[in-house]
Amino acid sequence: MQKTLAWVLPIRIILQVIRDYARVDRYIAPILLLCLISIGSLVPRNTDNPQLLAAFANDEPWMTLALDGTTAKPFGNPANYLDPTAEASKKIPGYWGTLRYYNIVYYGAAMFDIAFPFYATARLVGLPAFPTAPIILRTISMLAALMSLLFVYNFAKKQAGVVVGILSCFVLLTDGYFIYYTTIIHPDTLQIYFGLLALGLALRHSNDGLLSSLAALGLMCGLVQGTKFGGPWTVPLATAALLMGIRATGAHEWDKKVVAQRVAVLGAAALVGWLGTNPYAILTPYYFQSWITQWRIVGSSGGPLGTFTFWDWMKAIYDYVGPLGSVLAVAGLLHALIGGFSTPRKRALFLAATLSLSQIAYYALLGKLWVIVGYLLVALPLMAFLSFDFVVTWLQFLLAKPFGRIARPIAVTSVFLASLYLGTDQVFALVNRTLELHHRDSTLLALNDWAAKGGIPPNARIVFDDLGYFDPKIFKNAKMYGGVLTWSGVNALDPEYIILSSSLYGSPHYAKLIETQRLAADDPNPFSMLMYQALIPTQTPGPTAAEGISFVKEIAPDSSGVTATAPIYLLTPWPSLEYRVRSSLSILKGIWQPIDKPRVGPTLRIYKRKPNRPSDDQH
Repeated sequence: MQKTLAWVLPIRIILQVIRDYARVDRYIAPILLLCLISIGSLVPRNTDNPQLLAAFANDEPWMTLALDGTTAKPFGNPANYLDPTAEASKKIPGYWGTLRYYNIVYYGAAMFDIAFPFYATARLVGLPAFPTAPIILRTISMLAALMSLLFVYNFAKKQAGVVVGILSCFVLLTDGYFIYYTTIIHPDTLQIYFGLLALGLALRHSNDGLLSSLAALGLMCGLVQGTKFGGPWTVPLATAALLMGIRATGAHEWDKKVVAQRVAVLGAAALVGWLGTNPYAILTPYYFQSWITQWRIVGSSGGPLGTFTFWDWMKAIYDYVGPLGSVLAVAGLLHALIGGFSTPRKRALFLAATLSLSQIAYYALLGKLWVIVGYLLVALPLMAFLSFDFVVTWLQFLLAKPFGRIARPIAVTSVFLASLYLGTDQVFALVNRTLELHHRDSTLLALNDWAAKGGIPPNARIVFDDLGYFDPKIFKNAKMYGGVLTWSGVNALDPEYIILSSSLYGSPHYAKLIETQRLAADDPNPFSMLMYQALIPTQTPGPTAAEGISFVKEIAPDSSGVTATAPIYLLTPWPSLEYRVRSSLSILKGIWQPIDKPRVGPTLRIYKRKPNRPSDDQH
C-alpha cells in the first residue's frame, strides 16, 4: 500500500507544501501588494515588437522566440525556431525581421510548459504574438518572484518569527539581481521558487519519512533541473532529507535494501520531474547538443574572459554581501550545521544551510567563465535568514538572565532596528531601480528618435553590437549583431553605421578585455576587441584610429538632475542614502515631466563608416 501511495500522493503533497508556504497575513500582504502594483505595471513595457523587446535585454527576445516556436510543429518544442536544422526554423514569422537566435540553449522547458497553453489559446482566439508572448512570459517571472518572497517569509516566520520573516524577505526583495530577473523574461525566478519548494519538501520528508514525500521531493528536484540546470545543487539537500527521513521512521538499523529503495524512489521521481518538463530533450538531439556547446564555454578553463576560480567566487560574494554580512552569514551557517537535527526547527536550519552551501559550491566550482552572484538567489535569502536567526538567538541567550521573559522581544526589536538603519539605503536603491524601469526617456529610444529625425538615412545599413533600437518600419536594414562585434563581422555586413553600447563594452568582463587583450590584426578570435580598442578611445566627433570610420555622436544618460536637487540636510550622516533620495526625486521628475535628454540606459556611440558597396539610397 505504501509503495502505491508513493506514486499517487506526491502531487498532493507538493500542493500542500505550496499552500503551507503561500499563506498571506497582514504583515506580508502590503509588501506583496506594493510589489504587484509596481512590478505588474512594468509587464507590458517595450513589448510592441521583437526589435523593441531586444533593445532592452538580451535574453527576452530569444526566449520569446522559443515560446513563439512552441505553436509550430512539433507542438510544444521550444527549439522549433532555435534549431537551424528544424523544418519550423525555415518558416519563422516575418515580424521577427532579421532577429535569429540559432543554436542557443534554452535552459529548460519548464517556463515554456507553463506559458504554452496560455499562449496557444491566445493565438487561437486571434491575439497577436506581440505583445501577447512577452507579456505571458514576464507574468510568469513576476508571479514566481512573488511566490518566492512569500515562501521565504513563511519559512523564516515558522522558524524564527514574523520579524525575521520580514527581514529575510526584504533581503531578497532589495537584491538588484532579483529585481532584474523579476522584471524580465528569464527562468531564474521560477528556479528560485522551485528550489525553495524543494527545501519545504525536504523538511516535510525529514519529519515524516514517507516514500510519498520523498517522491514529491524528487519530482521538485527534477523540476529545478528542468527549469535551468539547477538539479545538481539540490542533491545534497535531497540526500540529507533522505537520511533524516529514514531516521524519522524509527529504524535503528540502516538496512541496505531500505536505503537502496529510497535512493531509487528519489532518483526515479527526479527523472520523471525532469522528463515531464523536457520531453523534447530526448525526442530531438538539439537540447543536448546546444547544452554541450554551452557547457564547453561556461565550464572551461582558459576562456576569452580569463578563468575564474572558487576563490574568485568567494571574494565576489564577500564584496557583494559586505564584511558584516559575511561574518554573520558564516556564523549563521555554522550555527545551523552544528546545531543538530533533533527537532523540526533544527532540521529546518540544517537543511537551509545545506541548500545554501550546495548552491554556492555548485557555481563556485563549475562557473569558470564569469562570476555572477545573481545565480545564488536561493542561497542569499536563506543565509540572511540564518544570520538573523543566529543574532536573535544569541542576543536572547545573553539577555535571558538580566531580562527574563522579555529577553526575546528585546533581541528581536534590536535586530529589527539595526537592520532598519543598515538597510535603508538598500530600500531606496530598490525604489530607484524600479523607477528607472518605468522610464520612457531611455538612451535606447533616444537613439531611434535621433536617427529618425535625420541622424541616419532610413535605408542605411546599420549594425549595433548589443542593446539598441531602430524602428523596423523605418530602418529596414538595421541589424543587431548580438555580441562582440569584430572586424570580420563588420566586413561581412558592410554597414554604413556602427553603434556600440556600453552594456557590452562597459561591462566588467569586456572592459577588462579591451584594456588587456593584445591580438594580431588577422587573429580570428570571436572575442577579438581590436575594433573596440580602435574606436572607443576617440572621445570627440571626428576621425578614429580606424581608417574610414568617424565618430559621429554619443547618446548618454543625463544624470545632472541628481546633483541639482537641493540637499536634504537631515540625511547628511548617510551620504549614500542622501544620494539615493536625490536620485529618486530626479527620476520621478523624469517620469512625470517632459524632458529633452534621456536619463537612463547605456551610453551609445555612433560611428559612420565608408562602405564597400553603396546603400539603397544611392542606387
